[in-house]
Amino acid sequence: MHQIVFNDVGDRVAALIHLRQSSSAQYLVGNTHLTFPHDDYDVQLRGQQITRFVDAMEDYKRTRFGNNHRAVPTILAGDFNGDSQDFVYKYVTGRHFKSSVFEVLGREMGVTHQTHKGDEVSVDFLFYS
Repeated sequence: MHQIVFNDVGDRVAALIHLRQSSSAQYLVGNTHLTFPHDDYDVQLRGQQITRFVDAMEDYKRTRFGNNHRAVPTILAGDFNGDSQDFVYKYVTGRHFKSSVFEVLGREMGVTHQTHKGDEVSVDFLFYS
């Protein structure tokens, strides 16, 4: 397991696990919980967190797998504290990840949890590449 520390105000982190079923069957799985967007600063912070997370996953893949790094199946999951119209979602899908729920259902899930403010939101995602 590899820990990614964001070194920011909220002390948020991400976990990265390299699973090896055999020498030919290897996977990379990452999970995080991004900062809640209370204000514009938090929105910017979430952008930095997801950028750092995806970059760290890609760096790990390049280091471990060299020229074959794009062939390694990768799962990115977590509470992103933003919906499918949010910058974070668009950033992740722009980096060639697909939403597993959208690929199966043709839409994102409905409500995935209730915020501390009582709002029902869809902010939990499972992406793959």
